[in-house]
Amino acid sequence: MEVPRTPTPLEPAETAQKFLEAWEKVFGGSPSRSQAEWLLSLLWNENRSGEAIIQHNWGNLSTKNFQAAYWRPPWFRLEDIEAMQEPARSRHLAIHQRMLEGKEPEAFRAFPDHETGARVWLERLRERFPTILEASLANSAVAMQDAIFESGYCASPACRTNAPRYQQLRDEIRALGLFQKLRSAGRSSSGTGLGLLFGAGALFLAWGLAWAARTTR
Repeated sequence: MEVPRTPTPLEPAETAQKFLEAWEKVFGGSPSRSQAEWLLSLLWNENRSGEAIIQHNWGNLSTKNFQAAYWRPPWFRLEDIEAMQEPARSRHLAIHQRMLEGKEPEAFRAFPDHETGARVWLERLRERFPTILEASLANSAVAMQDAIFESGYCASPACRTNAPRYQQLRDEIRALGLFQKLRSAGRSSSGTGLGLLFGAGALFLAWGLAWAARTTR
């Protein structure tokens, strides 16, 4: 069922709180401060620091299940693109073509609330992109950049060199003190969380709109 592309923004403090609540449900315990900051930097790169969250979809998770609620991106319909001004028109035409080639998403999931959006995003990282979770422990913008690109979470060539942006966002998050009550470093506090998910043999398994150039997540 298609639903409108309705913004559901979230303030930084609210985002941090809902992130921690979702983490406890998905992994148990709490992440370290550094780990939480790096994961939120990924999230903020996706949704313009919480301002561009659509239908409570925290990480812009795409979908091909049209029985559940979904929303269409601005590049989906040609009539919408033709009504745009340059340079947005040309940019979206290019993305539309990539969509027709199966290289861009044609729909994104819609969730009933932020609690669900946060939980499903973390579950997707756990199930499909564990190397991103592992990279968040490394306290390195380059580690995040490489895991995000190499895992296919973001297939855009721009994501190959996105470390400076992740570092900038992480610095902003640290300055806001959103996770200052968490432990400063190390792995998550729960033995049922990432500590079990990543054993020694599992370490590193091998544009204005932030939605572009992604494989289906």
